[in-house]
Amino acid sequence: MGGKYSRMVSVRVVAATNRNLEEAVRDRTFREDLYYRLNVFPINLPPLRQRRGDVEHLARYFLRKFALGMGKAVPGFTEYVLACMEQYRWPGNVRELENMVERMVNIAREGQPVDESCLPAHMLVASRRSDMRRENHGAAENVGADSGLLVARETESIIDALRSTHGNMRAAAGLLGVSRGGLYLKIKRLGIDVAQWRK
Repeated sequence: MGGKYSRMVSVRVVAATNRNLEEAVRDRTFREDLYYRLNVFPINLPPLRQRRGDVEHLARYFLRKFALGMGKAVPGFTEYVLACMEQYRWPGNVRELENMVERMVNIAREGQPVDESCLPAHMLVASRRSDMRRENHGAAENVGADSGLLVARETESIIDALRSTHGNMRAAAGLLGVSRGGLYLKIKRLGIDVAQWRK
């Protein structure tokens, strides 16, 4: 609505985009003067696939939120589910993670952690493809090597790390220089029982 008198207002504009505005200005697809008006305090939010350490924290937060909202006891995630979530690329970023956790809480069994049966099919397929790529890459690097000896050494290294950290997966992964999800998948593939080193 119009008015007869001027009024003083104080506003703050918060703008967000998934485009690179500097490139858009260079390509003349975004107005340069508007860019410099908006570009006061830029905050770069990298995609979730570049913030692997945030996936578990966000997933646990969303699980508590939805379990509370549904009045459902869901104590957490299995290590396998966490490993799959850490390796997934998250094309839909945090919104996709939130929606996926809500779905998993809906179908999880009362009083049981979210397990493999709750994962959507596309995430299981992506996880298995990732495992196959890693195994094929490892095989290509070790052509002509004694695979039995390599497996034995890998198993020994993992057991040493688990023993020295009392079965703490995060600490063991740090010692070995791998992600916790990657370590879990190796442990599953090698059939190592982590429980025996936990206090």
